[in-house]
Amino acid sequence: MKIDQTALDRMAELARLDISDPAEREGLLADMQRVIDFVERLNSVDVAGVEPLIFLEQLLPVWRKYFEDCPC
Repeated sequence: MKIDQTALDRMAELARLDISDPAEREGLLADMQRVIDFVERLNSVDVAGVEPLIFLEQLLPVWRKYFEDCPC
């Protein structure tokens, strides 16, 4: 996907940003294009057979003692 000036204008409008400086526009356009390219690379990774990650660690959550007796 290619981000063009029209898409940049629409995103700036939605975010209520004033990006009238041409240098700032070009920098922002390049940064946004790098983000889109990275996401496209992530989408191309084959994750077939990989279980979804629920927790970052395989540790179970530890509850404090006062939560064990909670009547809620």
